[in-house]
Amino acid sequence: MWITTSWDDGHRLDLRLADLLDRYHLKGTFYLFREGMENRLSDAEIRGLSTRHEIGAHTLTHPDLTQIDLPSARAEIAGSRAWLRDLTGDPITAFAYPYGTYNQLIIESVAELGFTCARTVNDYTIHPPKSPYIMPTTVQVTAFPF
Repeated sequence: MWITTSWDDGHRLDLRLADLLDRYHLKGTFYLFREGMENRLSDAEIRGLSTRHEIGAHTLTHPDLTQIDLPSARAEIAGSRAWLRDLTGDPITAFAYPYGTYNQLIIESVAELGFTCARTVNDYTIHPPKSPYIMPTTVQVTAFPF
């Protein structure tokens, strides 16, 4: 059994989360996308974060991959991996589906493009996932009080 923490999108407040994880000797995966969010981590902050925690890809612009054509989806997936690999110098092996949405073609694309696993927002059940490309989320933490 393993425990992992994951954090999506790359808001600058994620640095506070990283500090808390460090304080308690825990590791996390921070899934980042490149464009379209205010207060996102700078390139320098991403490089610094990558020395302490795993960085995962989360597309370039955070589209719902099931709502765009497959070539565009593949470009988003591959582009995010290349951007983060070039930025950090690290292999980028983990992916998180924006909005948690995926279908079989998206799963196959993620695998074909070199990722070893992908995280969803599905709830975890007592049984392990059937595929490393549909890793569930057990506990979801949100800032919204509803």
